[in-house]
Amino acid sequence: MISLERIGKILGCVVKRHLPIVSYAIDSRDCRRGSLFFALKGEKTDGHVYLPEVAETGAFAAVVTKGYKGPNYGLEL
Repeated sequence: MISLERIGKILGCVVKRHLPIVSYAIDSRDCRRGSLFFALKGEKTDGHVYLPEVAETGAFAAVVTKGYKGPNYGLEL
């Protein structure tokens, strides 16, 4: 298991909460409590649209595109 703090260091981000990440997902339907969601932009959809849904599952954080200015919905971004 890797911590959110460690992931932040790898990505060069400042992380405010030090939580254990239990799973990773690129599909919001695969998120659960403790997940890290990667909000990827694709040809058909944009993962950022699913951030509210991801937050409701109990996910701890999301990796978003640089410059994302939307709400965090309680997720560490």
